[in-house]
Amino acid sequence: MKSIIVEHPRGAFHGRLLLPWVGAVLAVLLVMSLGESAASRAVDADTAALLKGFAGLKTVLTLGALTLVSWRLLRPVDRRYLLGYALGVAAMAGATAMVWQLSHLGVASLFFHGGLFTLLFMGWRDVDPLSGLGRNRRP
Repeated sequence: MKSIIVEHPRGAFHGRLLLPWVGAVLAVLLVMSLGESAASRAVDADTAALLKGFAGLKTVLTLGALTLVSWRLLRPVDRRYLLGYALGVAAMAGATAMVWQLSHLGVASLFFHGGLFTLLFMGWRDVDPLSGLGRNRRP
């Protein structure tokens, strides 16, 4: 069974470009709907302010990653890389929401850095077909 993206090239561009953004928004909404943990109420004001600052920094990094992924998705990309980009950005966005809520900070750290390393790995392994650096290119 073929994917809708393969059968409808005009819809492919929009779907491909929107997938990481939709994934990030859904991850944030999921984390926000789960509510705060009891540990977030036990954090003192100074630590909470520091963690909110970290959440702001993580927001900037996540938006930067979303922008770079969107820029990459302006050209054709393999489905595996598209999925990796979308999951990496969604993990970073969800983790940022966890830090903002001051809940499950250890899990948030794993998700944020896991998403970041996933994006770095995908970017390292991905070869843009329009760049002329394809693996099957002969001199």
